Amino acid sequence: MKNLVIREVNGNTLRIEGIVKSVATCSNDEFVSGGGFSIKNGFGFIVDSRPDRNSWIVTAANPPGVSNSTIGQLQAHAECAKIQ
Repeated sequence: MKNLVIREVNGNTLRIEGIVKSVATCSNDEFVSGGGFSIKNGFGFIVDSRPDRNSWIVTAANPPGVSNSTIGQLQAHAECAKIQ
């Protein structure tokens, strides 16, 4: 009997200065079954959030008028699945 195994992977954390991209990548034997993002300690504007091959990619920008003290940190999250 085979089992579906799902795990969560976190991408790199980036300070949202200008336009930045965070990537959460699954292992080669897994596929991306979902994903998303988090913005912590401030603000950011999400431009794109989508799967790409075996990764979840999130692009964010610094909103106009946001001071340096309120710039957020972006992190992509992927849900990775495989059958064992």
